[in-house]
Amino acid sequence: MSEMDWQSKPLSAEWRDAERKLWLARLSPEILETAEVGEIDLATGSPPFPVHRAVKDAVEARVRELVHLGYPPTNGDEALRTAIAEFDREHLRAPYGPDEVVITYGAMQALSDVIGSVAAPGEEVLLPTPYWFQFPFIVRLNGAVPRDIPTFPGNNFKLTPKLLHEAITSRSRLLILTNPNNPTGAVYSRDELADLVEVLKLHPNLVVASDEVYNLLFPGTSGYEAAPSLCSFREIADRVVVVNSLAKNFAMSGLRVGYAATTDESRLILITQRQRFTSLGVNLYLQAGALAGIRATGEIVGGINAALVERRKKASELLATIPHFHFIAPQAGYYHWVDISGWFGCRYIDGGGNVKVIRDDKDLATYLKVKMVGLPPGVSVVNGTDCGMPGYFRITYAVPEETFAEGLKRIRQRLDLLQCER
Repeated sequence: MSEMDWQSKPLSAEWRDAERKLWLARLSPEILETAEVGEIDLATGSPPFPVHRAVKDAVEARVRELVHLGYPPTNGDEALRTAIAEFDREHLRAPYGPDEVVITYGAMQALSDVIGSVAAPGEEVLLPTPYWFQFPFIVRLNGAVPRDIPTFPGNNFKLTPKLLHEAITSRSRLLILTNPNNPTGAVYSRDELADLVEVLKLHPNLVVASDEVYNLLFPGTSGYEAAPSLCSFREIADRVVVVNSLAKNFAMSGLRVGYAATTDESRLILITQRQRFTSLGVNLYLQAGALAGIRATGEIVGGINAALVERRKKASELLATIPHFHFIAPQAGYYHWVDISGWFGCRYIDGGGNVKVIRDDKDLATYLKVKMVGLPPGVSVVNGTDCGMPGYFRITYAVPEETFAEGLKRIRQRLDLLQCER
């Protein structure tokens, strides 16, 4: 049977449903409709670690103090801003003080405010690939144009000075640099950042959003060993805006507390104005929880990092048993970035005789979600195409070990059913 014959048969209703849910998950990962009952979620960026008692106590105490419900300060509670500035000064060599920090509803709002305050409609935001799959949406929502900078596996998908220099145009206004990287888990060393700084010095109109939301997640460390930050290079510090939150480092995505920080006064004013005219200040009860979290960094982040050691080890071992899955174990964060291109060209035949050729990572991700008679519900992963780099999966290991093992078992079961010519 020819390739055209394989492709010409109609897709099953199960395949179309899985494809639709994959599309929905890309737009809004929180939509419960995207997952089947019993499906295993290895796409999550919100791991189920328990909330620390100090955080809950702080929120409850702030509520009990309630007398009047007034508007909170637009730039955030002073005590929280001070704690963030002090922590970042000590662990990032950050130059900013409390009055140069703006508390936001999560890092996503912080990043949106930075993009909107830097890039005019039609101007470029540079995105080294692979990236967090929501970046292009946020850029376009602000009227700017996302411009991918492809990186390569040879240097663990890191942006190099040459790649950066060649990507910058007269319309480039903002670079979003994620350290540690999501989805690869790669970490830029201080020397690697210094090399990028040399290029940035040649382009004074280019601002950097330094996305550092995984900067404390180093398995086995105390929670205080932070990834190097571009904000620590004084020669470009006024052009760097740090974006961070408690969502990933502290496993408190639902708290919705993040921040943007910069020493550039005019940019700080624009970011604060955007906050004022969108959401105003962040709920003070949530900020009280965030402050308690920062004060318990060693227990919270250190505890998460301790748990990630064995999970990363076992996840790597299990992934290595799956044929044609290739990866580099992540240095930080809790994702494996897996090359799955060896499965392209394989064919899936459903119970009704419908045939589908696995052309790319999106097809394979869809196949893993399809309802199949005789098999348990599928597995959800993040496909590389949505991260700006086709041919890969992002697979999280920040789930219970038994959940990860079962997820890999189900993936292997489905891969074994594919018809491949090798």
